[in-house]
Amino acid sequence: MRRWRFFLGLAAVIAATIPAGAQNRPPVIQHQPVALAVRGQPLIVRARVIDDRGAVKSVKLFYATSPDAAPFEIPMEASGGGVFIAAIPGHLLAGLESLSYYIEAADDQDNAAETPWHSVRVRAPEPQSAPPEGERERASPKWVVPALVAGGAAIVVGGALYAANSGGGSGGAPAPDLSGTYSGTVTLIVQDPEVPPNVSTRAASVTVAADGAVTSDSLLAGQTLTGRLSGSNFTLTADVAEEGVTGRILYRGTIVEGRILGSIEGTRTTAAGAGTYSGSFTLQRP
Repeated sequence: MRRWRFFLGLAAVIAATIPAGAQNRPPVIQHQPVALAVRGQPLIVRARVIDDRGAVKSVKLFYATSPDAAPFEIPMEASGGGVFIAAIPGHLLAGLESLSYYIEAADDQDNAAETPWHSVRVRAPEPQSAPPEGERERASPKWVVPALVAGGAAIVVGGALYAANSGGGSGGAPAPDLSGTYSGTVTLIVQDPEVPPNVSTRAASVTVAADGAVTSDSLLAGQTLTGRLSGSNFTLTADVAEEGVTGRILYRGTIVEGRILGSIEGTRTTAAGAGTYSGSFTLQRP
């Protein structure tokens, strides 16, 4: 009995002397909750995740549009420095007054941590304002981009509001430089009645010009899609007219911190009936 007590005591001493950093603990999630979203515009959620061994395997965002609904799951994408970002598509916020979300992180040993549920109030977009009648000719227009704070840093999430400054050059913030070619992958899911979904993933790119023009000849094979930025957001529309298929696909993207986070939605009609398009795309500027 004394021998067993000796070994148990020795094990306790050894365990107490192991440095805290060597223990396999769940990741730590640092996140400043988002309290406000704009109806019809993507909601960007950001968090910093730290693991004691630097072995973060996954970070996920779960959100629910009503208290009784099962939460949706979105993978959060790494953007460097332990920061992860996800976007809730704007069309999902169109008819909402509020939503709730939480973040879950896991390491390569499946040790997991999660935040509490956070509630977000969804408000209507602010109306555009015009300068007084006597100042319109002197006004120097600028893009003023609304932002939400998530994870302790300002993130552009809203469509730009068109405002005006007098010729003195003060007031207003210049729009960030979003131009460039963004490359990554696009995943398109085609769902027709009574058959399994057809899922395809391939390389894609989107080019944003200095004047705000947005083009892509690879989001949808065989078509060149064009659109324009509205603040940091854009929508590219593709009309589908293949043999036996008609439909329309919307590619909605938001540019944040040198990345495009996008969602896909649409409808299609075949001989079998009405189907849908869905999916996502994630692109990054070099």
